[in-house]
This record gives sequence, structure tokens and C-alpha cells, in this order.
Amino acid sequence: MSFLRSAKLMRARSDLEAFAVLVLTDETTGKPIRTLAPHQESMIRRWLKRDRTVSIASSGMGKSILAAVLIAWLVGQNGSTRAAILSGTKEQAQKLMRLVQIVMRHPAYLEVFPHAVIDRCTLDELSVTSRPKTQKDMNVIASAYDLSSMLGSRIDVAVCDDVATTDSVRTLNARDQAFQNFLAVTSSRIEPGGAVHVVNTALHSDDLPHRLGRLPGWDLQRYPAADANGKPTFPARWSAEKIAATAALGPVVYARECLCIPVDASTLVFSQEVIDVALRNGCTPHLNPAGGRSIIACDPAWTVGQNSDESGIVMVTIDGAGNRYLTLVEGGKWNPDQLADRLVALGRANRATIYVESNGAGSVIAGIIAKRAPCVALPTNRTNRIARVEALSAELASGRWAFFCPLGYPSAQMKKLLDDMAIFSLEAHTGDRLSALLIACEAVRAFEAKPKGGVFPWRR
Repeated sequence: MSFLRSAKLMRARSDLEAFAVLVLTDETTGKPIRTLAPHQESMIRRWLKRDRTVSIASSGMGKSILAAVLIAWLVGQNGSTRAAILSGTKEQAQKLMRLVQIVMRHPAYLEVFPHAVIDRCTLDELSVTSRPKTQKDMNVIASAYDLSSMLGSRIDVAVCDDVATTDSVRTLNARDQAFQNFLAVTSSRIEPGGAVHVVNTALHSDDLPHRLGRLPGWDLQRYPAADANGKPTFPARWSAEKIAATAALGPVVYARECLCIPVDASTLVFSQEVIDVALRNGCTPHLNPAGGRSIIACDPAWTVGQNSDESGIVMVTIDGAGNRYLTLVEGGKWNPDQLADRLVALGRANRATIYVESNGAGSVIAGIIAKRAPCVALPTNRTNRIARVEALSAELASGRWAFFCPLGYPSAQMKKLLDDMAIFSLEAHTGDRLSALLIACEAVRAFEAKPKGGVFPWRR
């Protein structure tokens, strides 16, 4: 055996990342992998650093095989380790058990841990030759997370793969029951100082993984297939073409599958019904914004790099009856001078006041614009963001908005805004065009609250 090989094996005994590179192979080609993907490195580091983690990942990101590698490594390090594979169903747990067995039968595994030879193995349990003879518990067990199938078992580490299922998230009662069952198992079976690591796809905002992630001491992290700009984060499994095909299925499916954002009835802020009303109003001939007062709002982006956000621009016109007309939606990557020129041109052409979000570099852009046109800088914090969302939601529900569609259907830019609204959540990133619309909503209300000029009644 070469010195380099010996060094790799020695490092793998104490370094989980190095161990994973030795035993993992590409599922498509069958060839050994050379390096871990960034999201896989992140998962491993969190598992080693924290004892309570939740990882929400898109399907195909390799979360299950990585969980199997973790179990095999822990058992190889310490023959007395008692690990449990917990899933929403026993069948799902047995699938992960098969992956553990595949890893532990890999030639490199026996080179790294020559004493951790499998001596007993079924779909439900596994033990190795290095297990102490006095230890009654097996090294690895696979089960659904219910007490009846784990009677008497004590656990040092629980790896929970796909504990949330379609059936377990369908109703509030089902979600409550799943949560209580899981807590009962982990509170009574996990040894003091033990660890619980949950990996799952995004199913529901109130499912078991998300509930656990909100508990004190738990660390939740998302590993989406696409970044905020729609670029693949794991090209080996999610190509640009696959992401585009998923996006074509609609914003809700795209958010769940590619962004790990579950969109359900409890997270929807802007329902499709109120959006449809605004679109119908925008196609109604007798509703016309002509003669109204216009406001331009912008959510600016300072950089124009490949991975930077876009700047969002909207123009809203208010008529005498207080109806709001969304007449312009734009998004693009402009440098600060280009963005200022565009906003000033729109402001002058429409005799409009310009409102710019002033967080970060936005205040600088607002200062550039203010030298050439009426401009107001509006900061954004969580409190006024919620107030803007509530105001826009209420105004949409009352039918006061018209999303202008002169051709009878939404433009490409309007469609992007509608997609942002369909998946909006207060806890997630807000789309640039929707951010601009929320700023406009506050600006419109501020304009309406100003004292209006007139003649005193007794002077008429």
C-alpha cells in the first residue's frame, strides 16, 4: 500500500468528509467522486457541530446516501454506537438501511475500519463484529418513528430520513399526531448527549421537520436545487434544463421542488382569487387610470454581477376614487447611474414622485435621483414590511387594484411579479418586483393621508 493511500485511510477514520469521498460513487457513471458538492460539505459540518439539525433539500441532492455515510462512519469509529434510522414509514427506513449496508460493504470501508465487519444484517437491523458482546442493542435499526416498533431500544444517534409524508401533512390533526409521536420517541429513546438529524424534502410549512426547526436548540437549513437567480446549485443532478422544465409547471411547484419553499394554504398571503380580480380589473375598459396621480417605486440592486439580484420598478396610478392601477412592471440589472437615469426618465414623463428603498446602497441611489427629480427614500424593516403586506393584501381583497393588461393578458414582466406573489412568504426572500410593489403600496397610502387643499364650507 502506498504512503498516499495510507494517509487517505488514516484521515478518513477521523474526518467524515474525507471518508465520504472514499466510499461515495456517482450513481449515473458508477465512478468514484473526487470532491463533495458545497451543500454536502455543509450538511456534514452541521451534523458534526450540532446535535439537533434539520436539512430541507430538493430531491436528488444526495441527502439519503450522505445520511447513510454518516451512520456507517459513526459505527466504524465506535463499535458500541447505537444508531436508529427513522422514517415516516418502515419501508422508507429499510431503503436507507440498504444504503448503509452498501456503504459498509464498500472495499474502502473495510480498509478504513477493518474491525467493523457486518456479522448480522436484515432490513430492520445490523450489527458489526466490533460491537461489545455485552451490548444488547444492535448497531443500526430501521423503523417508523413509533414506540411500538422500538420497544426497549436505546439510541445514541437518530438519522431521520423523509419523516414527513403526504399523509402526515394532509390535515392539522395528522401534523399534530406526527409531531407528538416523534417527540415521544426522541424523548424516551435518545440517550443523554445523543444526536438527532432530520433530512427531508419540502412538503408543508407546518410539517414535522419545519416544526422541529422552530424549536429552541434546533438548526434548520435549506439546500435548494436552484439559487435565487434560478441557477443550478448541484448541476450533477439538476441541470439548467431540468430546472427550466420544473419552472414551467408553475411557481408553486418550482418553489417546492427547486427552492425548498413549501407553498400551502397556511403560507399563501396573496391568494390566486384576489390576483385574478386585479387582472380582470386591468382588462376592464371603463376602468382607466388617465388623469390620476402616479407614483414610481423601486427596489434597487447595487451590483450587476451574474449572481446579483435584479432591480425592481413599478408605477402605480391612483384615481379620484382611490383605485390603484399597476401600469408598469420592470426588472433588470442596471448599474446605479443607469438605474437613476431610468427612474428619472419615468418620473419626468409621468410627473411622478419616485420612491426608492433606502436599505444598504439604496440611499446612495436615492440621493443621486433626488438631485434631478422628486424622490423619497423609504427604509424597510420587518415591522413596516409586514404593514405593507397587510395593506396590499387588504386592498387586493377589496378589489381596489387593477393590474393593467392592455393586450388582455399579463406581460412577461407582469407574469414574473405574479409568480413572486404566488409564492410569497414573510420568512423567505421577496422577489424584486414584489418588493417594489410593496414600497409603492406604502407610498400610495402616504399620499392619500396628506391633507388635501380646498375651500372652507362657510366660504362657498
